Amino acid sequence: MNNKLTTEELYLDKAANSVIETNEIKDVNAGMYPCYYLRSDGNLKISTSVISLIEESGEFSYNSSFKPPNFIDISSGKESPSTGPFINIVGRFINMLPEEIQRRVRLKHELSKEHRRPWYTTWETVDHRITKLRPFECVTGTEAERGFTPTFSINTTEKLIKLTAETLSEYKKN
Repeated sequence: MNNKLTTEELYLDKAANSVIETNEIKDVNAGMYPCYYLRSDGNLKISTSVISLIEESGEFSYNSSFKPPNFIDISSGKESPSTGPFINIVGRFINMLPEEIQRRVRLKHELSKEHRRPWYTTWETVDHRITKLRPFECVTGTEAERGFTPTFSINTTEKLIKLTAETLSEYKKN
């Protein structure tokens, strides 16, 4: 058993989809490496895969309140990630345009789909015993603590540029 692991270590040092037992898991990458955990006998079982944790536990406890977006319908344009069922008013408008313009608009739309990744911020999973680790969260077998709370203090473009320049200058010095 590992005493402490970070999400970075889980992704870089362990086999994909493996289940690891540990006393503590800590997110150090702002949630960029998804990690799931199951509390078990005062310890944690962690993995990059919910399915692996379900298989390892030998049981499945369906979470009926877990409702992720329907990614298939979203990618096909039948549903919008923010509004649910999508009434395609824009599509009807495009169909009234001349054929050549329709082709260009549809091509541009298809190319831009690559950059639109629907995302949802829930910490639930399909099994109610398994939880997704939150950004900057540190979890043990008995408690969880977030090491970061946003202040929303960067509220102007000028402030963002200034802080970015200062941070990059400081990084370059080191």
